[in-house]
Amino acid sequence: MKNFILFILAIITLGSCNTLERKLESGQYDQTVIRAARKLAGDKTKKTKHVKILEEAFAKVTAQDLATAKSYEERGGRAYLKAIDVYDGIADRQALIIPFLPLVSKDGYRAEFNLVETRGLIANARREVGKYYYSIGMHQLERGRAGDKEEARIAHQSLNKAKYYQNNHSQIDAMIAEAYELGLTHIYVNLRNEAPVIMPARFEDEILSVSVRDINDKWKRFYLNPPGGKAMDINATLIVSEIHVSPERELIREYHESKEIKDGWKYKTGKNGKRLKDSLGNFIKIDKYRRVDANIVEMTREKMATVDGMMRYTDARNGEVLRMKPITVHNNFANATCRYYGDRRALSSSTLKRIGTQLLPFPTDHDMTLLAAHEMKLALKDDLALSRYE
Repeated sequence: MKNFILFILAIITLGSCNTLERKLESGQYDQTVIRAARKLAGDKTKKTKHVKILEEAFAKVTAQDLATAKSYEERGGRAYLKAIDVYDGIADRQALIIPFLPLVSKDGYRAEFNLVETRGLIANARREVGKYYYSIGMHQLERGRAGDKEEARIAHQSLNKAKYYQNNHSQIDAMIAEAYELGLTHIYVNLRNEAPVIMPARFEDEILSVSVRDINDKWKRFYLNPPGGKAMDINATLIVSEIHVSPERELIREYHESKEIKDGWKYKTGKNGKRLKDSLGNFIKIDKYRRVDANIVEMTREKMATVDGMMRYTDARNGEVLRMKPITVHNNFANATCRYYGDRRALSSSTLKRIGTQLLPFPTDHDMTLLAAHEMKLALKDDLALSRYE
């Protein structure tokens, strides 16, 4: 039995070794290094063949990676980012090997590993990437200075990347701040009344009480009262074209409701009229139902205020219309009360809620209009937050 076990272990070891050799011969150097390292980590005796396979695979994959990184560096620019990835891979692979060093097999074979100082190579590649982003960021910033806000925003990204990749230019922070300011769009929010009626008192104040600070985003700033000397890029104008309040309507409606309700109980009987029993010998009781009815008189008061308008976005520099969108809002007043004749138990839950309620007086046209102004304020805020007009 002992010889059989040794025989099986020998086959497993031989098969494992052959697997490593096949990966090495097929050029799968990285996978070979990983597998060989795992095998050696659990092998106290460190077989010479495994040590040599690891040594050879490591040397070949390192040489291969260095050649690849050099080819990226020769391309320059963004290609240095790929070189950084390669150097990171070399560093990770070396971190896998270093715990074994010095690596000596059970037969005394000492493997040689030429480790690469990747920190300096990575630092140099990062500097080159920083130079690249600084160069293109400067060109983009120049276009931003000429009025191209999109280029200014891209310049802001490029210069931040230049700083991240260790570009220590003395003016980098100032240029990042400048690109951000040039990329901002400043929007003046205002209201214009073109309705053929007199605008109610406080109507404009209600709409322009909209909070614009919480809809500012990274690249947009909204103003109700632009600071002195601050040039606007876009005028966002809400043009009120119609303010209408409907006549007061009072409606009376009569309707009927009915319901089957439980009304006591009775014994359950069979076809022969005899009372039936359950499995315990008790007489079976069942509920009795009967229909109840009620007639309802409902009185409803209705009134509606409507405000029609148009959102218009224009270029503040030349007056060009960038976008227009119609906006209509309503404020509805509806109040109802009911009284009934008949059995209260017949009433639905919705009818019961209106029974005995006090019928409210109609709001004034002024109040209705102010409530509609509040709805218009919400619609204005939504349009400012969601619209694209650049």
